[in-house]
Amino acid sequence: MSRLVNHRAIACAVLLAAVPAAQAASAPSMCHRGDEAMMSCPLAKGGKTVSMCAKADKTFYYAYGKAGVKPDMVWPTDDAPSTGLTFTHLMYAGATGGNAFAFSNDGSKYVVYAISGTGFEDGGVIVRKDGQKKPVKESGCADGSKTESDKSELYDAARALPEDPDIAAHGLPRG
Repeated sequence: MSRLVNHRAIACAVLLAAVPAAQAASAPSMCHRGDEAMMSCPLAKGGKTVSMCAKADKTFYYAYGKAGVKPDMVWPTDDAPSTGLTFTHLMYAGATGGNAFAFSNDGSKYVVYAISGTGFEDGGVIVRKDGQKKPVKESGCADGSKTESDKSELYDAARALPEDPDIAAHGLPRG
């Protein structure tokens, strides 16, 4: 009997050890090799992935496109400073909260967000033309696909960014 229990224990340990590797493999990111995905997810529609990435020097950039190929968009470009990038902590009722990175590019505001709470998870990207209230694009993460960094030093660097006054006052710019 103890021999059977030992085999079951070993089989369970092997299965549990394999789960994190399987989850990591299914979480694509558009970040450059060696950079950390602060927030990333494949989007529910369109086959694209959105990522907010952190470089080793704790500066951030946005990358969007099909996983495994050159991104459709990276902001800022060519090692330009990420001037105008904001980081806003989101608070909701109950034990729900999250974070949003936002920046402006070519007349549009981009917001990459991640929200979670008890039995609730949301994330994605919202794009709104400057001066307009409704988004021109709102793409949510595929169910259960959102990943976030757990490195406190990266969140400390993000919290040092200015807060977006519009998001802080009114929440995410949803349609």
